[in-house]
Amino acid sequence: MVKQKDIWKFNKDEWKVHLTDIKLMESLCQTFNLMNQSNRCTQYYNKSFSNPIGWDIVVPNTVINDVKKYIKDFV
Repeated sequence: MVKQKDIWKFNKDEWKVHLTDIKLMESLCQTFNLMNQSNRCTQYYNKSFSNPIGWDIVVPNTVINDVKKYIKDFV
């Protein structure tokens, strides 16, 4: 799913998390009130701009440990 290399320090008080599962991305944004990220995040596409295959979500420093645990426990 998400490996440690997919989570990195972005700014002084923020982290970036790379996701490839749309359900996980949407659930994470809703759970941690990151809904503004779902439209502003970096998106990756494969051949067509209508189907994103990956997202980089910016996560505040204050919730990064909870986000990591949530991702690990996500089924």
